[in-house]
Amino acid sequence: MEQNLVYDIGMHKGEDAAFYLGKQFKVIGIEANPELCREVERRLSSFGERLCIVNAAIHDQPGTVSFYVNDRVSVWGTTQRQWAERNARLGTVSREISVPAITLQEVIVTHGMPYYMKIDIEGSDTMCLDALRDFDERPPFLSIESATTFDGVFAELSKLHELGYRHFNLVSQHTVPRQTCPNPALEGVYHEHTFSFGSSGLFGRELPDEWLTLEQTFERFRWILRRNRLLGESSRLRRLGPVRAVANLERTASRVGVRKAYRATRAALGFIGLRPSHYDTHARLG
Repeated sequence: MEQNLVYDIGMHKGEDAAFYLGKQFKVIGIEANPELCREVERRLSSFGERLCIVNAAIHDQPGTVSFYVNDRVSVWGTTQRQWAERNARLGTVSREISVPAITLQEVIVTHGMPYYMKIDIEGSDTMCLDALRDFDERPPFLSIESATTFDGVFAELSKLHELGYRHFNLVSQHTVPRQTCPNPALEGVYHEHTFSFGSSGLFGRELPDEWLTLEQTFERFRWILRRNRLLGESSRLRRLGPVRAVANLERTASRVGVRKAYRATRAALGFIGLRPSHYDTHARLG
C-alpha cells in the first residue's frame, strides 16, 4: 500500500482530485467521459506528474464498453443502461458513446494499492469491491455511493465486511458543502478547501461524526431508506409529473431565483430531518 496515493474512481470534473492534490497526495483519476478528462487535464495541469488521468470505464473485462453521457447532469454519466433509463424518467437525456474499458485489477497492478479509494461510478461501484478480492492488501479507507434499497445496501455492506472493513461512516451528500477541513490536518497536509455539491468531501480520519459498527450501520440505513421511500426520487409522490418537475428545478430551471427558492425549501426539509438524500458509505479496515 502506498501511503501517499489516492484513487479517484469517477473523477468527473476533478472536484475531489483537486482536494486530494491540495493535500499533497498523488492521485490516479479514472473517468470514462473523454470531454471531462480533457477539462480536468487543462484545469489541473499545474500539478504535473502527481495527477495521472486514466480515460476509461472500470469494467469486469478490458476492451470497449457503451457509456451514456448525460449533458444536462454530467455526474449521471454511466455504463449501466438501466441507470440511463432512470435518468430519462427524471427528465434528462443521455447519448451513447463507446469508451475504453479497463479492470480495476489492471489499474492496481500498474499504479499500486492506494491509501484511500473513492468510488462513485453510477451503478458500478460494487464492481470495484469485487476486484479487491483478488488482492491480499486493501486500501485502509474507501468510499462508495450507497445503494438506495435495503437489498442493495445489504449487498454492499456484506462485500465490504468480507473484504475486512469493520467500521463505517455514512455521509449525506447534501451536507458535504458544509464540511470544513480540520487544522492541523489528520490526512496529508492542511489545505483550505470549499467543497462543491456533488463532491465526496473529507475522508479517512478527517471525517465528521462517529464510525459505526456493521449492526449500527444497518440500523441507520433502515431510517434513511424509510425516509427516502416516503420523499425520495423513487417514492410514489415523486412519480407524479408536477412533483417530479419541481424536484428537478435546481438542475433544470433557467431562472436563478427559482433555483434559489428550491434550495431554500430543500434546506428547510434538511433542518427538520425530512430531506431525502443520497449517501456515501465510507469504510475503514478492521
